[in-house]
Amino acid sequence: MMRALVCSLCLLALSSLMSCGFQLRGAEGYDFDLGSIHISALNTRSEMVKILADTLSNQGVDISSKSEAPYSLSLLSEITHRRPVATSGDISVSEYELSIEVRFQVLSESNQVLIPPTSVIVEKIYSFDASSLVGSSEEETQVVAEIRRDISGQILRRLYAAMRIESENP
Repeated sequence: MMRALVCSLCLLALSSLMSCGFQLRGAEGYDFDLGSIHISALNTRSEMVKILADTLSNQGVDISSKSEAPYSLSLLSEITHRRPVATSGDISVSEYELSIEVRFQVLSESNQVLIPPTSVIVEKIYSFDASSLVGSSEEETQVVAEIRRDISGQILRRLYAAMRIESENP
């Protein structure tokens, strides 16, 4: 009897979350009527370009050449900063703050600015253990990948908002 009550309460809680429109960040689908987009950057083989292309492809946007795409997303710069934010008792660094700033802009094929040069900055703090350099290096690599995914999501949301504004005001 008690187990059935607990199960029904869980189902009630889940159904109320679903009915209110709750969804995890990054799990939303965008209704892009974008077709295709061209991505340009100083380093077209950079990890940020790959992550951004994957994110857009997962939303049904084709990545194509500049001549074929109605929109162009230009990554103007990517700057990474790492600074110590905490020290341990023996005055060695125990935490670092890692920040990545990406500047980008979006143009239409007629070179109309849809999103002017804009910066997206994401910062994360991670633990550093000088006695385990391999583990700390792997943790930093994971944090960098998380930051780039966050930046990619922010660019996607801004692109989606710009497309909605453009479709409302042709």
